[in-house]
Amino acid sequence: MKFGAQKIYLPKFTIAMLRTEGLAPNYAHFQVPLNITKLDMKDYLYHLYNTEVVSIRSYVLGVPRSPKHIRGPVELNKRFKKRMIVELKSPFVYPEEIKDKTPWDSELYDAAYENEKAKYKLDFSRGRELDEGRRSKIIDAAKEVLVQKGLKKTVAKAPMK
Repeated sequence: MKFGAQKIYLPKFTIAMLRTEGLAPNYAHFQVPLNITKLDMKDYLYHLYNTEVVSIRSYVLGVPRSPKHIRGPVELNKRFKKRMIVELKSPFVYPEEIKDKTPWDSELYDAAYENEKAKYKLDFSRGRELDEGRRSKIIDAAKEVLVQKGLKKTVAKAPMK
């Protein structure tokens, strides 16, 4: 497909431009859906903003691995994020940051964001913490099984803290 030939009508995705300190004026940073390619992004910027793109670098941010992910199948796609750094032919100046966000109901958005963040933390901490009493009982039971099977000769009790 020739560059500029793909028609874009009403996209079913969101591309967010990120304010990134330290980037040169002819660079822009975007967060895009995982299925957007560099050619899609180049075409999108050309058709919507009449902006020529020199180059695009993309990367996918993952999530830290936890025991929950190792144990079984989990939908990880929701937590991965794809970002693109686009080098533009002409320099770009960010608009001023908005101070008063009340017309956009920012309190509701902030509350929803904090709720999602708390839910994300709970999701990762589940199953990690095991109280010491229960932990020592599990260790002792495992050692008893080893002794019964003849794999270990002596049983030492787990230290209590």
